[in-house]
Amino acid sequence: MTKLISFIILSFISLNCFAEECTRVLPEPIVTNKTLTNNYLLSKLQDRILIETFVLNSGQKVKIKQSGCHHFGLSYSFELDLFPKHKTIPMALELVKPIIEIAPLAANTIYNALLSVKERSSSPEIITITEGYSWLYISTKYEDSKLYLVLVYDIAL
Repeated sequence: MTKLISFIILSFISLNCFAEECTRVLPEPIVTNKTLTNNYLLSKLQDRILIETFVLNSGQKVKIKQSGCHHFGLSYSFELDLFPKHKTIPMALELVKPIIEIAPLAANTIYNALLSVKERSSSPEIITITEGYSWLYISTKYEDSKLYLVLVYDIAL
């Protein structure tokens, strides 16, 4: 009976240790220049999810969400008044540019990735930044009856 209890305890500890393994450290806030924002709010939803929401001085509402364990996911959601139609990339460039000053982590990389496809006739849904390692996903979504342009920067760790 003692061996069975020892086995169960060791199995439980092993499973918990395995479940806790994660390549990525806990997320930290990336907004470094809050003077260019209004209504800044920091939220931690779970151990590996951190959300920063704010309004730019221009009035643009922004949500930055960090997530992931074996991938680093950085999602930028911009609330829109109008559906972008075929002008997604120019709009994304305009929205990301002020983020470079406020939250520079990855913003330059995202901006440059968008610039690399600016001249294409159609807007891609995925931009490969580094083959097999990092990507930028571009989409629009409705949430709580509001329209958002979402840019997700994904890095395999």
